[in-house]
Amino acid sequence: MIEVLFLLLWTGLFCGAGYLSWIKIARHLKVYLMMFYNCAYLIGVFLLYPRLGEMWRFF
Repeated sequence: MIEVLFLLLWTGLFCGAGYLSWIKIARHLKVYLMMFYNCAYLIGVFLLYPRLGEMWRFF
């Protein structure tokens, strides 16, 4: 259950941040910001998600 919640919140966070950045930023900086969001999202999905069970048992 915690894994599903993590993926939903993680995806929602980055979709919301990407949407707001795309609307609010009018320069070429938004392209680099979107690449950073994509990198951070994939790091979370492929590195944090598999270790989520280990981190959950720690608490």
